[in-house]
Amino acid sequence: ANYIDECILSSLNQNYENFEVIVIDSSDIKLNIEKFKSYENFKYFHIKKYSEYPEVNQMYKIELGFKESSGDYICLLDGDDKFSDKKLNKLNEYNKSNDIIFNQDIPFLIYDDGKKISFEIKKYKKNYFYRKLIIDWPQIYGTSSITVKKSILENFFNKSSPYKWKYLAIDVQLILFCLINFKINNQLDQITFKRKHDRSLGD
Repeated sequence: ANYIDECILSSLNQNYENFEVIVIDSSDIKLNIEKFKSYENFKYFHIKKYSEYPEVNQMYKIELGFKESSGDYICLLDGDDKFSDKKLNKLNEYNKSNDIIFNQDIPFLIYDDGKKISFEIKKYKKNYFYRKLIIDWPQIYGTSSITVKKSILENFFNKSSPYKWKYLAIDVQLILFCLINFKINNQLDQITFKRKHDRSLGD
């Protein structure tokens, strides 16, 4: 709740046209969304908590949001993180020459006060042979840096039985699903801000 306004505004204030922002809220107290009602591309749904398991509850909210969406791509975002205002524009430019199936950008890490933390990929993960022989992936790092084609997300929910895995969050499940079935990318950085604090699900 401390960061949700900043999160939503970072999604609405993109230097790109033709997108929508869908918020699925399962908090006990419904968000005050009066300040966002002037945005025509903003949709808000308040629902009952689906599960006692945070990972399953998150999965359910993402599935509901995806079903309400009308675009070709879905950018996921947790309520305590935010997007760069250039995120959609950079993704669109990148997509012109690289058909994005699934992309997980490397985010800026920020503290509660917004101060940036440097994030370095481990050197051995940049090694050519490591990437070819073991895995071409820098680090699993959260839901908020994921962009996925809508048809792939639909495929994921229909075929992978994600609700069976009560402790495995959607970022890990979706990465594994796409690694097995499709080509995935991790070429973009500095288009998402991931917040580090002691209330993060990931911690």
